[in-house]
Amino acid sequence: MKQLLYLLTLSIFAACNAQQPSKMGALPVEPEPRLLEEVFLSTTNTYALEAREAFGRLTDAQRVAQLIMTTGGRLGKPQQEIVGLVNDQIVGGSIYLANELEDHRAQVAEIKAVGAGDAAMPGLWFAIDAEPSLLHRRILSGPDVTAAADLQSSAETKAVAKTIDSLISDLGYHWNYAPVLDLGTENAAIKNRSFGRDAGLVAERAIAYVEQTQEDGIVACIKHFPGHGLVVGDTHKGSVFIRGPFQEYTVYEQVLAKADPLSLMVGHITIEDNEYATDGLPASLSRRINTDLIRGKLNYTGIVVTDALNMMAAATKYGPSAPLMASKAGADVILMPADERLTHKMILEEMARDEQYRQQVYKSVDRVLRVKAWLGLL
Repeated sequence: MKQLLYLLTLSIFAACNAQQPSKMGALPVEPEPRLLEEVFLSTTNTYALEAREAFGRLTDAQRVAQLIMTTGGRLGKPQQEIVGLVNDQIVGGSIYLANELEDHRAQVAEIKAVGAGDAAMPGLWFAIDAEPSLLHRRILSGPDVTAAADLQSSAETKAVAKTIDSLISDLGYHWNYAPVLDLGTENAAIKNRSFGRDAGLVAERAIAYVEQTQEDGIVACIKHFPGHGLVVGDTHKGSVFIRGPFQEYTVYEQVLAKADPLSLMVGHITIEDNEYATDGLPASLSRRINTDLIRGKLNYTGIVVTDALNMMAAATKYGPSAPLMASKAGADVILMPADERLTHKMILEEMARDEQYRQQVYKSVDRVLRVKAWLGLL
């Protein structure tokens, strides 16, 4: 009888266990680290270690060069001037503007070869504004793709991004200043470069674009923070203002919740009547935007790059001081300063005067080197 009861107890216990999972259960699976965390926050992975090794072999002058991007092509500096800047270790790379397709290939290859002459220096990186709506103006005689405003789905957005990535990668580019997160097509500078006016739709398309771009090994760049779509005017031509609450900031929050763009571009937009008012400065030169808002509130860990510093909204009033102001405000990469040599000199001199700023510059250099490691340039 006792044996029968024992067997009955065992069978009931087994049945209960079959119906109810053990409280111990399986150990929770750790989620894969997101790309922004992997590239910028780890202290032990390949990107961190390669960046640390590269940083250690550079002088301060060579480190500062990593933060400066010159410009070439039909709307940029003459090729020979870029050769001189690279030879003198003043810049870490270049953006190329309008060019015939084969001129892009030839000019990038030439500067890349010049940079490869010093094995101690990190590889140069090359950028382009190859947005869907600008592609025909940046790569003359290149393929046509659907403008951003006319894309009908995330799948179509990814397909266009893949076409662009394949083309620019073949030409030697590493960094695409796209996608635009600005809302609406009415602004004079944005027009059909925007995915539309609905914040949710724009975020959805931008997420698809970022994911495809970086899956293809190209650095994506969300822009023009904190929003150039719902303002009046064009920062290429003069000052533009956001007065009152932000209307486009939430798009960045939505995109960063789901995607990991390795870079973010700050526009030259002056902000008034807002807790992040810039005291008359363009956002690109304001610490309230670059550091307090982007690093603080938005908690963005990637590369912050200025919009082109030869644009009138930055250049007219602040001139040669603008690049240093942007760097001190918290920007990592200084894009298209009017005078790269003066910019390089001013940053070095300020580092010598201000230890806190020196450490800030070192953090910017580390971010750049980590992305160059991701690109295989170290």
